Amino acid sequence: MSPDKKSWIEPGEFPDQRIMRMQAAMVLFALEQSLGLFIREWVQTRGTAPTKTLKNLGARAGSPGGISIDQAIPASYLGELIDIALECTKGESEYDAVARLQRMFDLLEVYDIRNAIAHPNRPFAPHYWYRLKAIVADPVIQRLRLSSAYSALVSAMKGQFQEPPEEWLKAILWRLPNNIPALFEHEVTGLVGRKKDRENLLKILRNQKLNLLAIVAPGGVGKTALLLDCLREICETPADINWVEQVVWVSAKTHVLTSEGEKQIADDFAIHDATKIVAQELLGDDSAELKDAIKQFESRRILIALDNLETLLRDSPESFAEFYQSLPAAWRVVVTSRVTVDSATTLTLNHLSREGAQQLAFAYLKWKSVDVPPDINRLVERCEYNPLAIKLSIDGYCAGGSLDEVLSRTRRDLVQFSYKVLTSSLEQSHRYLLEALFASEGALSRNDLAATLDRPVDDIANALAKLLRTSLVVRVPVEEEEKYELSAGIRELMLLDPLDLDFRMGVGERRRRATTLGMEYQRIQTERGISPLSPFYVPTDIPSIHSLLAFRSSRHLRMKTPDRTETVNLVDELRQKIDSGVEHSCFYRFLGLFLLKLGDRPRGIDWLRKAVNAAPYDPASRIALAYELAFDNELGEAIKLSQELIGNGWADENKVGADSAALVRKNNWIHRIWSGDTEKVAQETVGWQSMGALSLVAGLAYAQAKRRSVEHKYGVSHEIEAGLTESVKTFELIFQKFGLTGPTAREAVKLIEQLAYAARAKNFRPSEQSRKLFSGFVNQRLPEICQIHDQFSIESKEVQDWFNAIQVWTNDQNLQPAKASPSILATSSPLPAPTVAPAPTVAPAPTVAPAPTVAPAPTVAPAPTGVSSPTAAPASKGASSPTVAPASKGVSSPTAAPASKGVSSPKGASSPKGASSPKSVSSPKGVSSPKVTVVISSKPKIDPQSPRLASSYLFAKGPNGVDYFIRRDDYSGDDNSWKALSPGAKLEIRPDKPGKGKATPVISAVLVSPDNRRK
Repeated sequence: MSPDKKSWIEPGEFPDQRIMRMQAAMVLFALEQSLGLFIREWVQTRGTAPTKTLKNLGARAGSPGGISIDQAIPASYLGELIDIALECTKGESEYDAVARLQRMFDLLEVYDIRNAIAHPNRPFAPHYWYRLKAIVADPVIQRLRLSSAYSALVSAMKGQFQEPPEEWLKAILWRLPNNIPALFEHEVTGLVGRKKDRENLLKILRNQKLNLLAIVAPGGVGKTALLLDCLREICETPADINWVEQVVWVSAKTHVLTSEGEKQIADDFAIHDATKIVAQELLGDDSAELKDAIKQFESRRILIALDNLETLLRDSPESFAEFYQSLPAAWRVVVTSRVTVDSATTLTLNHLSREGAQQLAFAYLKWKSVDVPPDINRLVERCEYNPLAIKLSIDGYCAGGSLDEVLSRTRRDLVQFSYKVLTSSLEQSHRYLLEALFASEGALSRNDLAATLDRPVDDIANALAKLLRTSLVVRVPVEEEEKYELSAGIRELMLLDPLDLDFRMGVGERRRRATTLGMEYQRIQTERGISPLSPFYVPTDIPSIHSLLAFRSSRHLRMKTPDRTETVNLVDELRQKIDSGVEHSCFYRFLGLFLLKLGDRPRGIDWLRKAVNAAPYDPASRIALAYELAFDNELGEAIKLSQELIGNGWADENKVGADSAALVRKNNWIHRIWSGDTEKVAQETVGWQSMGALSLVAGLAYAQAKRRSVEHKYGVSHEIEAGLTESVKTFELIFQKFGLTGPTAREAVKLIEQLAYAARAKNFRPSEQSRKLFSGFVNQRLPEICQIHDQFSIESKEVQDWFNAIQVWTNDQNLQPAKASPSILATSSPLPAPTVAPAPTVAPAPTVAPAPTVAPAPTVAPAPTGVSSPTAAPASKGASSPTVAPASKGVSSPTAAPASKGVSSPKGASSPKGASSPKSVSSPKGVSSPKVTVVISSKPKIDPQSPRLASSYLFAKGPNGVDYFIRRDDYSGDDNSWKALSPGAKLEIRPDKPGKGKATPVISAVLVSPDNRRK
């Protein structure tokens, strides 16, 4: 017979392929016949029957007791024939040959070749023929005496074809026992657009470690089609017999959706209906029970496929769990469902891609022999790439309906069909979550949902995980954090049929109120000029649901005298918000600032660090942290933070504005100056007058850098003079250009303080020009500064100390008392001279006649309160000379004549006989304040505005609970001893009069030790 006339040769094949298919079919049929003959002869001659295999084959054939070898051979597939041969020859020499033949079958995929020969939809690859030739030509064929197979090979190669029986070609395919449908609904188009999903599902099914598998998606997406397609491949792939021996299909579908609407196709389905189908399929008995099937097939590897499980889960969710738990360990279950399945390994199926949906539409139209509509793209888009919707729309269109009407009706029907069963089985908390998403104007994060529903973030995460598996909720890709929104289908269903309308309205009202208040607070924040660099700034990106707490915290932090109880309450609220999973940096920042106010400094700084880490580009948190670190003298990290702000563009006035840029530059320059980097800062700011909007900040930084550069250089007179001169000149230019303001006054005070220290220095001898410059600056500017400074007034002890120190230069220049002195003294209250018994031989006089060899000294009016007169009557017998205040480190006390040992008079001037030097703090003997022993309550602290050791201070507790404020200058010990002071140590102090609203200042302080008490 001519090969072209063979009915089993598929059309479309090339002639060589047709011949190879014929040759392969002829040889493989002969090989199967030879194997069957080998087994039959072996059993007859050796008497060793494969009892185990015969029993299994009998169970499959409905004969639990087993079948004979003559019955088994024709009922067996090729792979089963090999298994029978192995069992028969076990322990015999032929066993190795059979095992080798089995390995070749597996390696060269003989089972795939067998199905390719017989399956009408599978192409026949040329290499199949060559693989069969290699097997049959192998010496193992001769050893097992399979001579008919070898003879068939020789005949096929000579072109002497002999057609195998028709039933072998068409009916006897290798297939696992199963009851899956013979025809699939999707076969008219094939499984379109699901290549990746198909590969994933097959991989999951073949993973024997996974016993419960679930394909989850809304209705119409193609769950059933995908599962059936994969099950058919498994049933027709001999290699899969290694993990499954039988497939049982159970459909719980009770309704279908057609172009005419939803139709019921079966009565309600319960779990006992499923167990009955499984038992009947396994035992072949309509009255069989599942327990009987389990007892008989407990060790058999069975795969149960349960379609439309949501029908069971909706009505009785616990019944499926009981059913699954009752199954043997060797049995596995795969389900399709529109709702999640607890404990299952889930494959979530999405709609088709745009290309896949178009391909499906074209294929379905071609099958229906209908012309493609001109707006096919709109059809697949309106159907949202849902396979069932596409087919139903095409059905309605082919029936004569207009495309718009068909699409609207199909969409409405599909929404009801797909999602109604899902929402009816949801927990109440899941319904609330869906309503919260419905009421939102956009996608929400887990933190947003937690705040809206007042639930822990973990609960929200668990609910979202379940809803995502049903496709009721979809993820929205964003860079900052994962967000979620309703799928279009469920939103449309909820529009028509709310899950909880009252809850939805409440959520919407709360959200609208929060949004309105948030917008109002943002407006107020803008009007008050709270910039993104301010520690009180509330970012605009904070969700409205969280903004109320943020603005309340900001407002409370700005209060000058906040209520401590309210501060503690806000700390608790912030911690609860953070514990619930809200990870916005401003909450970390506000919590850190509150803890700092409450005195918990370590934890406050820790939270500021967390704020910086949570939002690396948040400038407010960086500014706040840098300030606190600088206060703690951790200048390296503070500088790094300010450098990062500059690197992120926060010092570019064109991008962020002049004020913000000036603040960032100022912090960077100041921190670097404090760390000793004065030279580089001076180089960067020397051209401050031409730096536009940064001129004031740069000028102050330049003046401070020049001043600080010589702070510890006493003994190098020319460098000190140059640095202070440049600083004074810079301040005069700043005052001329910008006037005297709060920031300039605060910086100028530090310069004046340093000039006073310098004036007291024994070895610092500036030129006459510089002395005139320094004294003129102090005399002219100090009264003006005191008028606007928030800490110093003209009566302040410190101010009078500085003025008196500068008089050394004024007197030394043989000038009149400083020009500013009359104004200072005129606005001061005169200090009554202390009552001292006069010596009988010396009369007190307000002025002293000048020494004959020295120009007359000017008359000096009584000093302001708390300051001794620059000149005084000779001390009475028993009255000591005024004591000079201790100088800061590196600066000598101001000198006067006659002075204590080692102190000389200023060059070119002498004091009147018996006159004391200018002094700042002292009382004549007999009227000094009593000494008090106090206990230190804090370590020495550095003032962040003037981080010099000389400006450090500590607090101490005295008798009757009186607090004392002690500066470094008041302490008699050296710097190392000062730094070592710690809470609990005792000091002997001489108090000054109490200050307003502050701890009592002191005149002197001496460390008290157990074995040494200073007299």
